Amino acid sequence: MTDEPTSNNVVRFTGITRHDLDPNLILTNAQNTLKEVVVLGTTLEGTQYFATSKSDAKDIMWQLETAKFMLMEAIFYPEDDE
Repeated sequence: MTDEPTSNNVVRFTGITRHDLDPNLILTNAQNTLKEVVVLGTTLEGTQYFATSKSDAKDIMWQLETAKFMLMEAIFYPEDDE
């Protein structure tokens, strides 16, 4: 018997973490679950990357500002104080 994880006994963590994650893991987990998407990042060459599935700037700005609000809320009002 082995304690090695297999695909049927591994549960992906979906909470907030203070550790950096592999961007490919984030993108893979988001696949086939989103109705709309805005992707921001830094390329391997160090330049800014931006892509979105929406064409309306108002919709994109709404998503960006909502994400900013969620991030600020997580920073200033964490669910558990360490």
